[in-house]
Amino acid sequence: MKKELFLSALLLAIPPCLIRSEDMASHDHSHHHRADNGVDISLERSPGGHSNMNAHRGMLASGQTPEPSGSSWAPESTPMEGIHTFKKDWLFMVHGFANAGYTMRSKANADTRGSNELFTTNMLMFMGIHPMGKGAWSFRAMGDLEPVMGPEGYPLLLQTGESADGIKHLIDRQHPHDMIMELSSTLSYPVSQNGTLFTYLALPGEPALGPPAYMHRFSGYNNPTAPITHHWFDATHVTMGVATLGYVWKNWKVDGSIFTGREPDDRRWDIEQPKFDSQSARVSYNPTENFALQASYGHLSSPEQVNLSLESIDKVNATAVMNWLPPDEVWQFMVGWGINMNRPGAHLNAFLFELTRSIRKTHTLFGRVEVVSKDELFLDGGPNHVHSTGPSGVASLSAGAGESKVVNKFSGGYIYDILKYKQSAWGLGAQLSLHVLPQALELAYGSPVITATLFARVKLL
Repeated sequence: MKKELFLSALLLAIPPCLIRSEDMASHDHSHHHRADNGVDISLERSPGGHSNMNAHRGMLASGQTPEPSGSSWAPESTPMEGIHTFKKDWLFMVHGFANAGYTMRSKANADTRGSNELFTTNMLMFMGIHPMGKGAWSFRAMGDLEPVMGPEGYPLLLQTGESADGIKHLIDRQHPHDMIMELSSTLSYPVSQNGTLFTYLALPGEPALGPPAYMHRFSGYNNPTAPITHHWFDATHVTMGVATLGYVWKNWKVDGSIFTGREPDDRRWDIEQPKFDSQSARVSYNPTENFALQASYGHLSSPEQVNLSLESIDKVNATAVMNWLPPDEVWQFMVGWGINMNRPGAHLNAFLFELTRSIRKTHTLFGRVEVVSKDELFLDGGPNHVHSTGPSGVASLSAGAGESKVVNKFSGGYIYDILKYKQSAWGLGAQLSLHVLPQALELAYGSPVITATLFARVKLL
């Protein structure tokens, strides 16, 4: 645990070191540059005073900044927090955050699930974009130090998915992400006045499936913990091998991917060999600069590392993201529905509502409402087997999957940025979560089920 705290503190110290560079330390996020070939590269300010995520729907074709994650779309007015600089015909950006926190839960007795632990969540991304003929080429590299927490990650009640050691299944814990989260390249080229063709190649990266990942969409970026609906909407954001082809026409985008369906293994420090055995397709529509809609389908072949009897999962989800930008404020809302169709197995639904409100870049309010059907909370056949998981929150899959139960989670929090140093913000935050469970689960989880998280956060502005 001392090692985790040391590395968390190191992460919190990284941003000031980065932003001492004169090239990166621009106090005005509103840039404009015209390359020699006439391609206009610009970052425009939104009404809320932030840099826009997508200043043009053609984005890469016009030299604009790329999508927030993979090839997904956000509303064009979405704030783009990070450090931006121009070098000749290049636009570079550094974007990231680090949280160091402590989570705790109310306990009815010593046998109920959950633990009190220190944890860290963090991410650092570097991106570059360059005009190429009439189009543009971009690259993105993203990593984190979450593996320092160990293979079991951090406590997160009602979370399921992935493995601690390749043998045992994580329950009530969020797995750490791989150290290398994305290495990608995107090439975009206009083929008509309103049409753009693009390719996205990544190892690892994100296929054309779902909305932007939760740590990249503004509605979830400030939340220090993952959603328990993660494996319905955006769990494929670290995929070991992705090839995407897409076409943009005016406000519409259609893209499809072939990718590796197997989730990353328990060795979080390496890059795995791609298989390209799965497929996905997505339709996106941005009716205005403040809205982003998407619907997607994906077929994942043999996705579970520890449950080889699960041959495949078909995923369908649809989301709507909306921005509201009154003076000195930024609001983003996201609502979504998803279904995981296990083959063989159950069909499990999930609903998510998520929001963030930023006030004068100093006060941040955030929240989530999640309703999801889970069948991996008890892997020995049912919730009466309350000792199926040990105190660390891992369980064997040898007895097969359990019953599906609908669980609900309501969480909200606040961050106050107490210090601004050049283009970084240093803040303190708190989050409170209420878990509403069916009566059958109360023996295992206790009642009431409330968790609290206190954390320090630094992010690049």
